[in-house]
Amino acid sequence: MFTLRTTFFASLGLGFLLLCNQPVHAATFLVTKTADTADGTCDADCSLREAVIAANATGGVNDITLPAGTYVLDLLGACENSAASGDLDIVNGGLGTDITINGSTTGVSTVDGNGTDRVFHLPPITSASSLTLNNVTVTNGEAQDCGTGTDVGGGIRVQMGSLVLDQSIVTMNNAAAFSGGGGGGISESSGSSIIIDSSTISENTTDGAGGGLGLSSATVTMINSTVSGNTANGSGGGLLTFDNDLRLRNVTISDNTADADGNNSGDGGGLAIVGTSGTATIRNTIIAANFDPSMGAAVPPTINPDCSNFGIITSEGYNLLGDNRGCMFTAATGDQIGDVAGGGNAINPLLAGLADNGGFTPTHALQTGSPAIDRGNNVEGCTSDDAQATVLTDDQRDRLRPFDGDNDGDTRCDVGAFELGGCGDGIVEDNEECDDGNTTDDDGCSATCTNEVTTPICGDGILQAGEECDDDNTTNGDGCSATCTNEVTTPVCGDGILQAGEACDDGNTTNGDGCDSTCNFENIILLLGDGGCQLNPAQSTAETHAGLWLMAAALFLALRRTRAI
Repeated sequence: MFTLRTTFFASLGLGFLLLCNQPVHAATFLVTKTADTADGTCDADCSLREAVIAANATGGVNDITLPAGTYVLDLLGACENSAASGDLDIVNGGLGTDITINGSTTGVSTVDGNGTDRVFHLPPITSASSLTLNNVTVTNGEAQDCGTGTDVGGGIRVQMGSLVLDQSIVTMNNAAAFSGGGGGGISESSGSSIIIDSSTISENTTDGAGGGLGLSSATVTMINSTVSGNTANGSGGGLLTFDNDLRLRNVTISDNTADADGNNSGDGGGLAIVGTSGTATIRNTIIAANFDPSMGAAVPPTINPDCSNFGIITSEGYNLLGDNRGCMFTAATGDQIGDVAGGGNAINPLLAGLADNGGFTPTHALQTGSPAIDRGNNVEGCTSDDAQATVLTDDQRDRLRPFDGDNDGDTRCDVGAFELGGCGDGIVEDNEECDDGNTTDDDGCSATCTNEVTTPICGDGILQAGEECDDDNTTNGDGCSATCTNEVTTPVCGDGILQAGEACDDGNTTNGDGCDSTCNFENIILLLGDGGCQLNPAQSTAETHAGLWLMAAALFLALRRTRAI
């Protein structure tokens, strides 16, 4: 299917994905187990590691299917670059390797670094490789010290090549101290490229700089994505760039912390640009509600510094910057800036906490009254490409853009990664009676987000108002009729159910077995409550005589057997 993302990639002219490494081979691998093994083959018994090793050996374009599950990397041994142990190295052996890992679209496909090494690594071996992650969660990676500058990139390190994240999550990874780089979640080096689309970078940490991402001299593009809850002891709690070409389109950067150790060693809780030749181009983006507890020498410590830059920030308009202290750029059309540096007030973006608001990745929902609602570009619309020609028709959750979120009759896209509005987004808004996160009828909340008054359905097994009974069928004669009313049934002899008017019912209408065809006892002798017995007066004389002869014969045989014993 031709989608917005294919249009976006084409418009960026990403030749490194299509031209630089022409396919030498092409293969598809299916991961069949969560266990971390490396016996060198990927057949019916194939681990994720074995699939990566096989794809590296094959070269060319390779797809790896990763079913839902948690894949813990527990083959210990960091500091090697062949994927044999520790992290999963994407190398090409001179053939050129482009690996795409496709996670589950209905469950969660998680790759867990086990706290003993980072999760993915693109080392500078022979020539550049590329890694694409679709619907994959990368977590619990821990960068190891394998030499100077190696303890960077807790989740993913890109030294050479390209990385694409689509509807993926990089969360709860860590990178130790470093020199000139960082990246608790992702680190990349000179000459590499990164595209992050509809993804979330959250809760990553570093002792150095760049809690979420530490980027150095590369091209990085983020679209419809969220950077949240990341922490750095140095600069750039959410994102640090060093002489990068950074492009942010409908991105939300919030709730990140720089200088977390309080040593006044860093700035820019949300975004820090430390290289003088670095550039950042921002459009329809939220950078707000971030923290730098020890910014400058202020007493008491200042809070909510969102940005620090020595490089150039170019606004393409319609951004929301909560606090402009330390953040220098010229405002463009539609920008909302909290001019705290000029004595004004910070802007509260009114974001809900990071949560599952639908889609594959967590987001910050816009709360009612947020200044980001319907404040995106209202001429071209929110766009993803450099030429501002490719309009974003969905948000990070794949929900439609634009939507009239403030109900003023003017439909515009929202600033940031989340578009408020639209039935089925799981958030009850002013024009909705309900919102259950889908657009399905007959589940209590209709496809137009109005409360449904459901009528009883006879035979669905659910007893509702207007039904006397509901036995999960529409069959008559079983006590509950086809119209779900209680049936008054007459006894049926031979059905095995003893009912009023029947002396017995043995499940048949056969005479001579103790219960006759009219469901009366055929017993010759009735046992009495006082321990005695009497002849059954209901039997005929002939039946009584026959019965007595049979009893006598039975007693005679019993006595003979007793004497024989």
